[in-house]
Formats: sequence, structure tokens, C-alpha cells
Amino acid sequence: MISEIIPWKIFVEELKLLKIMLTKISKNVNFTIDQKVLLWDTTHANKGKQQKFQILCTGPFKISVVVGPNPYHVKDLNESMTASSLTPLIAHT
Repeated sequence: MISEIIPWKIFVEELKLLKIMLTKISKNVNFTIDQKVLLWDTTHANKGKQQKFQILCTGPFKISVVVGPNPYHVKDLNESMTASSLTPLIAHT
């Protein structure tokens, strides 16, 4: 049993640290309507399948509808996208 191997206080502290690490990793981006975004190209997502200096995003696209805190509808695409597959477009001046 876990409680016999690891003292309960240490177990709770480890869970708190894990929660902190996971919240740092998770992507918390809020997009607005008509904001330009890039879509991550999932065909080359596996490590080793992309070429050096290959562009791994397609776009730019505009956000047409904000469905909720995470899903978005993108213009010119017929499906909703999550924030993890979208990257905000940063214009270089």
C-alpha cells in the first residue's frame, strides 16, 4: 500500500509540485475574434520527420468565433481548433 511506503505528508507535497509543473506546461492563451493565428502542421509533428529549418505552421488564419475557453473556430477551416494547436501571429516591424 502507498501509505506504508511513502509518508502521507511527502505524498501530498509531491502532488502539489506535480500540479505546479503541469500548470506551467499547459498553454493558457486567450485568443480574440479577428486575431491572426498560425496553425501547427501535425503531419510533421513527429520528431525526425521534419527537415532542418522547415516551416511547421500554416496560415495565417483569423479567429472567427470563440466557442469557449479553449475551442476556437478559424476562418477558412471547417473545424474547431484548440489553443494547443494554434500560435498567435507576431508581426515583425
